[in-house]
Amino acid sequence: MGLERGLANTVAGATRVSDFKRADGKKLLYGSKEYQDAFSEWSRTDDATFYNKWRDGLKAAGTETYDLDAAADKVNTVAEGHGQKVRGYQSLVTLLQRGDAQYSP
Repeated sequence: MGLERGLANTVAGATRVSDFKRADGKKLLYGSKEYQDAFSEWSRTDDATFYNKWRDGLKAAGTETYDLDAAADKVNTVAEGHGQKVRGYQSLVTLLQRGDAQYSP
């Protein structure tokens, strides 16, 4: 559990997006046009390089299905490896639930 928490918190730090603020210092509301404009501008910076690569990889792996070997080994009532599959997003979300860091929207 400690290893999963550490990995989840590392993912949070590596994918953190800046808090975008107005000229008066107030944070921009996530989903607002101002936030979207600021995010779009930020996503073209060198600081966003890792984030953009991460998102591209996640889009590719997120909808793929993978064998759920760990669960298949524990399911003996039907048959070992009874075709259990998991999507990439499911694995990521499960991992992120183990963390205690603040994730970017």
